[in-house]
Amino acid sequence: MNLKYGMRKQLRKACTRFLKFSYLLDFYALETLSKIYLSSVEDTVSRLKYLAGMRVNYELKMEVADEFDQKEPKTEKKAAPVE
Repeated sequence: MNLKYGMRKQLRKACTRFLKFSYLLDFYALETLSKIYLSSVEDTVSRLKYLAGMRVNYELKMEVADEFDQKEPKTEKKAAPVE
């Protein structure tokens, strides 16, 4: 491409402005992503601390619903003795 000196100067100026703008956008994007990353790490650490402090109940209990408690238990019928 054969450009005259004045056109090259304008193109160089436009490219320089574009590069500066690109660097600025890159800086903002990296800053925002780093804030998101640090926030996520802080959330994860706080959740892990919460989970580490939880008390775990290792007893196995079978809870029966109230409707079953009110029914009479079934009685087994004994077979008549065989003579």
